[in-house]
Amino acid sequence: MTPGTSMTFDYIQVWHGSQGKGDFDAANPDNLLIDQKGGVFFGTDGNFGANSRADAIYYLDLDPSHKAGQPGIVNPTFGKAFRVASMPSDAEATGPTFNSDMGTLLISVQHPGETNYSAWPAGSPRSSLVAVTFRPY
Repeated sequence: MTPGTSMTFDYIQVWHGSQGKGDFDAANPDNLLIDQKGGVFFGTDGNFGANSRADAIYYLDLDPSHKAGQPGIVNPTFGKAFRVASMPSDAEATGPTFNSDMGTLLISVQHPGETNYSAWPAGSPRSSLVAVTFRPY
């Protein structure tokens, strides 16, 4: 296959976002990351306007064994977005990436306090790089 010269492509929508006040609502996905196991992480840009929640990094559960009706599944989570890290006021979550063992997630916090006041980090708003460490799965 030669994608650069192809005149066709396949579009597969796996999640379209949601607007509301529910635990799994996330809107305006931006900046995708596919991890080593095929998991999908994404940042949001403009989530506050849709859901009154800060922008964040989310993990999208696409494991088919987590669908309703699967053995042992009481609360199905397939197709739901889980908030991993929230951003400060008005900040966009950008550039998610993992280190090689997937034990550290790096996130860029872009333009905090752009419209609404933010004192993050350390008293004056400025873009930053954050490292979130956790036990690899």
